[in-house]
Amino acid sequence: MKIHFVINQALFDGSAHALYCYRNCWWLATTAPAGHHVELIFPGESRWTHRDETRHAEEHFRLGKSSLKVTALPAWRRKKHARGLTLNFWFTSHARRHLRTSAKEGDVFITASFPKLLKAFASTKRLRTQLRWIYEVHQLAKLDFGAGSARDQREAEALALAQGFVTTTGSLADMLEEGFPAIRRVNLGLACGRPPANIPTPPSANETFTLGYLGSLYGGQGVEWLVENWATIRQRLGVPARLVIGGGSEIQIEKMRIIAESSGANGIEFAGHIPPSGISSFLASIHALIIPSAATGRMPFVAITKAYDYLAYQRPVIASSLPSITEIMRPDLEALVFEPMDLDGLIRCAERLLNSPAEGNRLISASLERSGSFTWEERARKYWRWLME
Repeated sequence: MKIHFVINQALFDGSAHALYCYRNCWWLATTAPAGHHVELIFPGESRWTHRDETRHAEEHFRLGKSSLKVTALPAWRRKKHARGLTLNFWFTSHARRHLRTSAKEGDVFITASFPKLLKAFASTKRLRTQLRWIYEVHQLAKLDFGAGSARDQREAEALALAQGFVTTTGSLADMLEEGFPAIRRVNLGLACGRPPANIPTPPSANETFTLGYLGSLYGGQGVEWLVENWATIRQRLGVPARLVIGGGSEIQIEKMRIIAESSGANGIEFAGHIPPSGISSFLASIHALIIPSAATGRMPFVAITKAYDYLAYQRPVIASSLPSITEIMRPDLEALVFEPMDLDGLIRCAERLLNSPAEGNRLISASLERSGSFTWEERARKYWRWLME
């Protein structure tokens, strides 16, 4: 059996989704049973490239050597954020030809979050009967555009062509069970990233209580709400406190600065983009981490990568009680949780940590143990077992 994992985005665009697709395929290739193979196919330049894409990907993502084959096929794409045409048929026509010549009976086609791509290939008569069709569901159009919307209907038409679903949260799996009860599915979640090296011990309890956030700043993450209410949080905690925010673009950070100034919030530091090599330094002054995600749009249903990553960061965590978070960081086991946007609840959680350092140590120990349950290797092995059932 060979997995043909096809995506319709530039593999080296620096996005979290591109990283996921490569890492997912790398581990599937690394854990593949004897005689099984994995190929990652993505749109390259407008003409055939002579570059060794497998080697290029190994150097770019630095996960090491594996049996994964990476293939770039001709595509006509505008540059990111630039105006112009993206001619998807140019890539899909080359990809169809590639699959017709390389795929064998019983091979598996997988794509993640590209419903149009699934429909384009699964509707092809010859490929339809030759391949098995698996769709990874990381989100659903109805969560952003509403049930019954045009986007939701188009996505549903594509998903109906799948023969299996892989989800990243239990909430998404439940929604698919309701909408597509006859299609088999498995919830594999995500996995913890590689833990940072040399994480420093938490700062002394006598130092200014520092709450840290490390992640994206787009809407729904709850960071804007946190910044708006930081002055009140500091006042009610009754101890010197500061908030350190890592991540976000320059435009997003500037917006947060304006919100902080208008709300009279002091004691907020914006650390900007934090590369993996800088996480340990970021954590040096942090007493506790926070995930303030809001219960809006897709947020309660989609995987929150911070919930996985924070497990290994050796800091107690205060988190919003979204289902997508609590299925990973269980309330009062790996995190102290509060209802989304509940200021009183957040403050109670922070006070528990301030009043009991032992509580924080307990959460850290439990989180480190829990992180061992979410490795990429084990996830890949579960993936293979499900595919081969």
